[in-house]
Amino acid sequence: MQKEVRALCELRHPRLAKLQAIFECREHTGERTAYLQLKHYANGDMMAWLSHATPSPLHRKWVLQQLAEGLQHLHAHDFAHGDVKMLNVLISEQVSESSGATTVLVKRAKAEAQR
Repeated sequence: MQKEVRALCELRHPRLAKLQAIFECREHTGERTAYLQLKHYANGDMMAWLSHATPSPLHRKWVLQQLAEGLQHLHAHDFAHGDVKMLNVLISEQVSESSGATTVLVKRAKAEAQR
């Protein structure tokens, strides 16, 4: 587990969620569990963002392209997300389409080593 957590800490990309801290504990069963603390993203996940915003089809495609960029970076480093869904995609900020500042971030907490 330490190898995977260390690799996740080293992955850096504008489309990956920012990792702030790692907490590890030993369960009563003896298993070790790692909890990853991610930066707070005001717009929450993609599901929450879409419930209070109405982006155009072009803007939605643009957001999906950014998601693909984050996943491509994970795959390039031999990681697979393992649970890609709207609840696991974070939106950093909502701005107008013309300013180009919306960022999609893939939750690294769900990434699993694929070796």
